[in-house]
Amino acid sequence: MKKLILLLIAALFVVNGYCSNDEDKEQQIYYYYLQGHKSDNEEKENSSIGDALRYYYWSLVLCSTHPQGSTLMFQDLDTGEDIVIKEWLGNRIDDLLQRIKFIPKKKPVMKSKNSVAYEMIVTDGADRIPWLKFEYNNGNGYVESSVESGLASIELMDKDITDVEIVVCIENKVDAEARAKEVYDAMQQLGAPITFTSAVKKVDVKKVQDEASVGEYHDDAILNKKAETDRLIEESLANNMDDYLKAMKAVEKALRNKDVSEAKNYFTPDGYEMFESLLKNGKYYILGTPEYKFVEIKDMVICRSIPMQFNFKNNVGFIRHVVFRFDKESRKVNSIAFKLTDMAEIDILGKDQWNPGSRMILINFLEDYQTAYALKRLDYLDKIFSDDALIIVGTVLKQKQKGDVMHLATETKVKYDTLSKGKYIDKLHNVFTKNEFVNIRFLDTDFTQHKSGLELYGIQVKQEYLSSTYGDVGYLFLMVDLREELPVIHVRTWEPEKTENPIGFDDIIVEII
Repeated sequence: MKKLILLLIAALFVVNGYCSNDEDKEQQIYYYYLQGHKSDNEEKENSSIGDALRYYYWSLVLCSTHPQGSTLMFQDLDTGEDIVIKEWLGNRIDDLLQRIKFIPKKKPVMKSKNSVAYEMIVTDGADRIPWLKFEYNNGNGYVESSVESGLASIELMDKDITDVEIVVCIENKVDAEARAKEVYDAMQQLGAPITFTSAVKKVDVKKVQDEASVGEYHDDAILNKKAETDRLIEESLANNMDDYLKAMKAVEKALRNKDVSEAKNYFTPDGYEMFESLLKNGKYYILGTPEYKFVEIKDMVICRSIPMQFNFKNNVGFIRHVVFRFDKESRKVNSIAFKLTDMAEIDILGKDQWNPGSRMILINFLEDYQTAYALKRLDYLDKIFSDDALIIVGTVLKQKQKGDVMHLATETKVKYDTLSKGKYIDKLHNVFTKNEFVNIRFLDTDFTQHKSGLELYGIQVKQEYLSSTYGDVGYLFLMVDLREELPVIHVRTWEPEKTENPIGFDDIIVEII
């Protein structure tokens, strides 16, 4: 457990933002510079311009409140040369911001009596940006939103607006308050944010480019992985799709008409309850023209997917691609879910050494997991955790499981807060009750199968958590058992930062019973 103890102590140092003197602050300046560099320089399919901007900005804020911040010298991690870190950070942030482009599509995706909405492709000048926070002026004020797999949507309250001001969010003040206290204190000390003119994008919604030139990925590594995922999906396409296509056309029409009851006959009772639950909060509309694919897995057919924008009262919005699962016998929709991001899906389906069925089950499971938070499905979350599973939330350890015995690899004693399963579910209930929405998304991912060869999988993902009262980004590890009819989580851990040695299979002893 010594390795785990050190890992958790390092995480606490960053989360609490502990800083007793200028030397400690200098170490944190370097820490966030290093984190930004990792996000800026990883392999293309795992890079994150949104994370790079956040960490570089946090480093810059700390620099700006350090007595010698303007003259601090660090070594450039790429060239090895000595650099004035404050100057370097400002230049790098500006360079990344200048690359970001919001490119409107040809026509509005939604029109109503009082508003009009446009869909945009968001790129770094070459490939689509997987994730990025931004805000825009909708005519009445600024609205927060985010990029999803290279797509963004804006809804304008004045139909005559053509030039829209979009601002890329790099401060992430709420996130800093939650897990980087020293950064948040430095922001408070500065009073006003450090601004970059390159963060402001003036977008003419009537001025479009050829979508073919910006709408697809270009990086060879991504294209090769995507080709493998497309091949697997094509091999799994369902036969006799007429009934499913008829149902989806009815669902699409009902969504556009804002009357979901029009499509009720195409759902099972459970499926319709989930559909109503998804749409009862906030405003929604469909993006573009959906292109349906029907994938067959065991006793279900999965329709991928309808891209939708969801907007809420507190000027927050996000895009999700909604997946519909059909029961093969009734040919009706019996569940819905939010589709994984492109990169997360590619990471799973690209594992060609794994059983194809297991890959699709893992995708379904992760989609159900993240959707359960949006639909506030306590019953589902209660079922998927085994009665004695190990659960670490930040620095909190809780327990539950079923079947095999799982415990941390060594027995060094560490003080953790523990919760029973009932108290954990009660805590979730309180979170769901006080929030208009709870939205989690999985970004860059890593998947491994247990060395035993059993259907036990380790899933390490970056998780973005956003609710109407709180938001953060952290790194989640799930140990999932696919040997039973319903996937079961035996281990769940959460860390605030991506460490060199994240918690994984090597930290868990599995005793097969």
